[in-house]
Amino acid sequence: MQSQVVNNHARKRYAEFESAIGTARLALDELIKFSKTLSDKSDTRFQGWQVPTKVEIAAALRKASNDLDALRKHATEYKAELVSRSWRV
Repeated sequence: MQSQVVNNHARKRYAEFESAIGTARLALDELIKFSKTLSDKSDTRFQGWQVPTKVEIAAALRKASNDLDALRKHATEYKAELVSRSWRV
């Protein structure tokens, strides 16, 4: 009985994790769409802070997207391992 409770808890936590990855992907996709509408002005300053250029923003979003894809890939591999062990952590 105890192991079934742990198994259900692991399933629930993994489902929450997958949902969080999906939410992050949606937010990132929206940011990528928004970044395409930015102007190409460089050296723009905002109250003493330097604003990144459109190229810098695109590079950061591309890196974040690649990192999120890698996380999703590793999570899928870990899910296969959990399923093979009957969701025992």
